[in-house]
Amino acid sequence: MSQRPAPRPDQMPSTRSTPEALSELALHCLQNPILEAVLSSLQGRALILDRNRQTIAANQELLEAMGLRNASPLLGKRPGEVFGCVRVPFGPDGCGTSPACVQCGALLAILASQVREAPAQGECLMRVQQNGKEQAHEFAVRAAPLELESSSLVVFVIQDISPQKRLETLEKVFFHDVANTLQGLRMRSELLCRAEPEHRPALQQITELCEMLDADITHHRLLMEAERGDLKPQMRDLDAQTVLDALVQFFHLHPAARGKRLTLFREGPSAHFQSDHSLLFRVLTNAVLNALEATPPEGEVRAWFHGLESRPSFSIHNAGAIPEDIQRQIFQRSFSTKASRGRGLGTYSMKLLGEDYLGGTWQLHSNPADGTTFTLSLPAPRKTGTA
Repeated sequence: MSQRPAPRPDQMPSTRSTPEALSELALHCLQNPILEAVLSSLQGRALILDRNRQTIAANQELLEAMGLRNASPLLGKRPGEVFGCVRVPFGPDGCGTSPACVQCGALLAILASQVREAPAQGECLMRVQQNGKEQAHEFAVRAAPLELESSSLVVFVIQDISPQKRLETLEKVFFHDVANTLQGLRMRSELLCRAEPEHRPALQQITELCEMLDADITHHRLLMEAERGDLKPQMRDLDAQTVLDALVQFFHLHPAARGKRLTLFREGPSAHFQSDHSLLFRVLTNAVLNALEATPPEGEVRAWFHGLESRPSFSIHNAGAIPEDIQRQIFQRSFSTKASRGRGLGTYSMKLLGEDYLGGTWQLHSNPADGTTFTLSLPAPRKTGTA
């Protein structure tokens, strides 16, 4: 059964409730324990709206933010009028009636919840008048229908996500600018390698360090997208040996591998499987890097591909053991055994990307006798055949 489409805002009547009807409904709502419980349980600034999108009640968080003792000064106001939207004067009947309101995420969510009789959410870009100045804000909005005896109401919740949106914009600008600078540095290093043969080894190291920095930046960008739920894996056919070769190339001059042995191999013939190469590579480089950092000079780290119950798997082993109390927290966000602040994203990102986005499963086996082995088992290859 398909959902009924919500009407366009410019198709909705701009009728307002009479002051007498609003006062009667507000008084009725204030005496209702169900509505009181709803308002007290909501997180964010909340309004209860009547069928004409006018305020009849508000929660304590909103009242405190506006310096109000009760909702009487808000009675009859629509959301844009409550929050000071600068578009209100441009409509024939206030909030929701100006030409710009057609794209208003708050209005669209309210109308959708009323027509579909189901919760709706969205984002609202609103310029508000504060302290004599216009300020741009981004809000996350939610609207849900509420039947209260004979009245059809809407629970409307708004949360200011402006800091989050500004951070996302700054992240995108940062990653874009750094990627461009890094690309320029890489190209000039390659040109110098051809023009200055006597300096080729040093310039080649600069080029490879650029590749490592590029990989680190990519990993952090992917992690941020994954935490926001914006990451879209690109699944394709992969070859196990190609993945191992990429790891060899990456750690060839990596500082963490200096003075240590890194052995990469596969058990049995090379296998093909479905996965996202970029995400899988980031996950495995993190696992190998953690093993190298936990390995003393002259020690060895082994990474290999194998089949575990018909599932393509990658294992990373080092000789050290992880204490049991640390094992219980190893994949937690921000948990780290290292002293420096800002660490603790390595194993967390391994789990987030490896399990939530690649569909794999991490296993940890660690004790003083056997050392430590992390194993990522990916989904079994799809079987194909004729009907």
